[in-house]
Amino acid sequence: MTVHELKISPEYFGPVAEGIKTFETRKDDRSYKVRDLLLLKEYKNGAFTGNAVLKEVTYLTTDYQQIDYVTLAIKEPNFDLLDSTFGYNKAACLNMGCEPLWVLEQATDEDLEANISAVDASDVF
Repeated sequence: MTVHELKISPEYFGPVAEGIKTFETRKDDRSYKVRDLLLLKEYKNGAFTGNAVLKEVTYLTTDYQQIDYVTLAIKEPNFDLLDSTFGYNKAACLNMGCEPLWVLEQATDEDLEANISAVDASDVF
């Protein structure tokens, strides 16, 4: 499994983050595979905004696409996938909605423990 860091325009970022847009059509230049993760980083006016969302590829097809393009079906990654990829603490933080970019690049175990313990018990299912 690979984590692909990709730019995404604000007009698409919101619907993807909300789970309304459940696919991405991309140039097929990264050897995408089912179970890969997409770290979609909002990009506006030539710069990253700091907003990011993590999605899992569940299906892909090149049928009915322009040559060299692929459509990727995406969803929220499940906890087991995140745990096997990043370890329990980072998976828990991602599941709680911490910004993926922060977790993947900056979070320390102490940061994660502080955030996990700060969650209200009513938030736990």
